[in-house]
Amino acid sequence: MATGAVANAGTLVTFSVDMTSQPSATSVYLRGNFNGQNFALVAAHQLTNDGFGIYSGTIDITNAPGTVIPSKFYFDPGASWESIPDRQFILAAGSQTLPLQTWNVNTFPSAPTNNVTFRISMSGQIALGTFSNNPPTTYVRVSGGFNTWSESIDFTNNPALSGTNVDTYSATIPVTGFPGGSSGGYKFRAPIGDTWETISDRPGFTLVGGDQTLPIVYWNNLAPSTPTNNVTFQVDMTTQVIGGNFTPGVGTIRVSGGMAGWGDGVDLTNNPALSGNASNIYSTVIPVIANNGTSFEYKFRANGGWESPTSTSGNNRSFTIAGANQVLPLVFYSDASPCDILSQITTVTYWIQITNGTVATDNAVFNGSNLKINGGFIGWAAWDALLPDMTSAGSNDLYYYTTTLNPGADRAQKFKFSIGGPDNEAPSFQDHIQYVRSFGNSYNLPTTQFGTNYASTRVEQAVSGLKISPAGANVGVTWDGTPCVTLQTRTGLSGSWTDLPATETLNSTNYPNTGTTRFFRLQKRQTP
Repeated sequence: MATGAVANAGTLVTFSVDMTSQPSATSVYLRGNFNGQNFALVAAHQLTNDGFGIYSGTIDITNAPGTVIPSKFYFDPGASWESIPDRQFILAAGSQTLPLQTWNVNTFPSAPTNNVTFRISMSGQIALGTFSNNPPTTYVRVSGGFNTWSESIDFTNNPALSGTNVDTYSATIPVTGFPGGSSGGYKFRAPIGDTWETISDRPGFTLVGGDQTLPIVYWNNLAPSTPTNNVTFQVDMTTQVIGGNFTPGVGTIRVSGGMAGWGDGVDLTNNPALSGNASNIYSTVIPVIANNGTSFEYKFRANGGWESPTSTSGNNRSFTIAGANQVLPLVFYSDASPCDILSQITTVTYWIQITNGTVATDNAVFNGSNLKINGGFIGWAAWDALLPDMTSAGSNDLYYYTTTLNPGADRAQKFKFSIGGPDNEAPSFQDHIQYVRSFGNSYNLPTTQFGTNYASTRVEQAVSGLKISPAGANVGVTWDGTPCVTLQTRTGLSGSWTDLPATETLNSTNYPNTGTTRFFRLQKRQTP
């Protein structure tokens, strides 16, 4: 039986679907707009396999009888949805068993066809010069859930109308669905930017049954009177410059987004007269026509590529119009801070303690001479016998490997050991992570161990290990830090923290004991 209990008894509805066309499916679910779930992934109803590819389940639906119930089937692995429009049926007053369905084929009773008239005013875009009322060089269409996101017929305007009325385009489109059902989200299309509105999908409208005419809307919801807001975009390219991935005066940096129709983007410029890293800050001002509260997505582009911000897991950045002029926060390209990379050539030594007879995950045995290393420092080379060898230190079962890292290399060193060459220390992506914690030209990483656990010897934290020694004439404070990490102190549980700037490149200090209670913490900044 399907999962998903409800608070009050309703109508017991039995669903079934033939999944024999999807042999990879191991778990099949029904998701729909009922019981307040709105197709929510967390409230899926799992169906039961009869052993021959037919999945079924009975669900207690508490919506009122006569409600139009949209639903779809979904399976794992692969997080796969049906690609057809939502299946729809009318909820009966008593228990009902729906006809057996076939994956991606809707055999529910046919829903009626409703003639829906869409209307959109292009006056805002005409005022901006991005759209013209001069066919055949232009068009307006609509795509959405009701037509599986295909392009509709061309909309038309009425040239005989006066004023901005001539800028209203409309089309009557047949939309299948029961009264009370939703059309699904939709957007308009025209030869502007990337040909789609850049706002989020417009919410679906409710079918009333028969013919209906939707209210007039504006392209991107921008009426002609929408205010212009001067928005300053700024990005710090210091990390890319240090790593040799961007050269001021040679490379190009642009910003692309919904506020400018995406595409190649708008150029940013720096001020080469500034000193130091200040000359690596690029900015531009874009007049954005939008009402307060309107949100836009965007990204920076260096030399034609796209950034991958860690703060958004690689997705687009976003901002919201606040009104009039606004300056967006300064960010690093891809959120890569110069605090997190090496600023000079650095010799780094990796250490491991391992005994003869240690067994890897594939049962390979360490014999004292077949230990290899792989990692970001060599671009994660192929797992084979050609990987660099670890060298015996001569005693205590210690082995090491020394390499030179160039400016721009990550301080967070990710690496992994191998017995014989295969990826056999731990499951994929379970790497050692250790930090180069100095500004010097050489650094010895702490000795680690061969194994599958995430103990402190395997994965370090960037900032950790704050310890306070018993107070004497001085209070001894130690920590594991990196550049841009500063010790701070205060005298109470609340109040402002005071930087101890002399501690930035250190990992210990002696703080004078004045007899006053002291609290300490570590603070990591984004800029040196």
